[in-house]
Amino acid sequence: MIIIQVCMGTACYLKGANNIIKHLQKLISQYKLEDSIELKGSFCLRHCSDGVSVRIIGEEKIYSIKDKNVNQFFKNKIISKMH
Repeated sequence: MIIIQVCMGTACYLKGANNIIKHLQKLISQYKLEDSIELKGSFCLRHCSDGVSVRIIGEEKIYSIKDKNVNQFFKNKIISKMH
């Protein structure tokens, strides 16, 4: 199971965290990965100036996700873990 945390702190919320969550939900459904991926909201991930902060549980890296790179993030960081 891959767990993805999306920051819902004030800065990320204002930068579109809800849109990122909706987009990730759509991608999870599109790839039929509902049983393999869990999407969670998170309190502040302390990368407020970087955009919507996203973390994959088990990794140290915090990713900065925007509407323009959410597809690339999903394909490169999530789909690649599924194989």
